[in-house]
Amino acid sequence: MKGTVLDIVVLFVIMGVLFFSLLVGSEIYNRLVDSGSWPTTAVGNATRIGASSTLDVINYGHTFLLGGLIMALIISAVFIRTHPIFLVVSIIVLTIVIVVSAPITNAYMSFATSDVLSDDAARYDIATHTIGNLPIIAVVAGILIMIALYAKPRGEGL
Repeated sequence: MKGTVLDIVVLFVIMGVLFFSLLVGSEIYNRLVDSGSWPTTAVGNATRIGASSTLDVINYGHTFLLGGLIMALIISAVFIRTHPIFLVVSIIVLTIVIVVSAPITNAYMSFATSDVLSDDAARYDIATHTIGNLPIIAVVAGILIMIALYAKPRGEGL
């Protein structure tokens, strides 16, 4: 990650994979536990508890990951020397990111509200809320990155 607006795409890919993995992993976990095919030995019980707590940590942990990656992009954008002419390119890229993030949000929401995964999506409400507001997060992160890139003396880094 270099601190440009284009890095928001990488950020959303990472978050998308994490969100989809959370829902699918939770569904697999629930089916194993509900079907009784999870071993009831001491090792099996410890593994079940570890898997359950991992899925709960991912629900909260992705929020910190998302915030941390956005802050890292902003901080690295401050140190990049750039010319104001690239502001136009950044605005075009941000527009494309916003246009692409809306279908991603819709796809996730239709995936999360399906009969199979709706219970898991309700359980992981933070992840569902975050990806439901992906276009808004893209706008805020993009504007903050552009401010960090272009609101300094011409061609100067920090």
